[in-house]
Amino acid sequence: MRAERLATSERVYTARVRECELATANWEKRHPGISATDPGVSVAALEREHQAAIADVARLEHDKQAAVVEAHTTSWERDYAAVDQARVSAVDAPVFRRRSAQEAHENARRDFTAKHGHEPTPQPPEQLRDTWRRAATAPGRDERLEAARRHVDERRKKLEHLQRDPAPTRPTAPTPGTPAQERAKDAQYLQDRKQLEQRRTTSPEIRRPRTPTRSIER
Repeated sequence: MRAERLATSERVYTARVRECELATANWEKRHPGISATDPGVSVAALEREHQAAIADVARLEHDKQAAVVEAHTTSWERDYAAVDQARVSAVDAPVFRRRSAQEAHENARRDFTAKHGHEPTPQPPEQLRDTWRRAATAPGRDERLEAARRHVDERRKKLEHLQRDPAPTRPTAPTPGTPAQERAKDAQYLQDRKQLEQRRTTSPEIRRPRTPTRSIER
């Protein structure tokens, strides 16, 4: 009985190994570049790549925003200086030139407002700086930033795919236990066989009488 049980156990194990090998080959096709024998190492490396890509996007966004705000601020300060100079000139202008100087100051002020969307002030307000920052990193504004964002999405989707589709686990080979454990396995195997035989003999498919086949008389 024990030899029969061990042989059955070995056959089941061999079949499971073949199934696992086939499933592993299919899994590696779905996840190219990831080893099914030790997927944890590959997943950890992929997580590091994902975090590095996120940090790269954050750095690019910060640099882009800083550059845009600096450029806007420089233009703002230059244009404000022109408005302020026109104001001073209007104040200091002689009577016969004061009207034209005031008109020049008003024109400079209107040009400033039309260009910057805000009344002239020495420095741009923080709310306007925030608007510049958001516009600087809006989708489609910078190809390098867009490429970095796509890289983040690719890493994230690959990680999510791995989490939804874990690698197959190789079955454990049967190992002999203690004498008491082996006797218990023998008893369980015998009980399972008896139950299987009972199901076979009581199955409706087996007990159903078959209609005899009659030859057709010509």
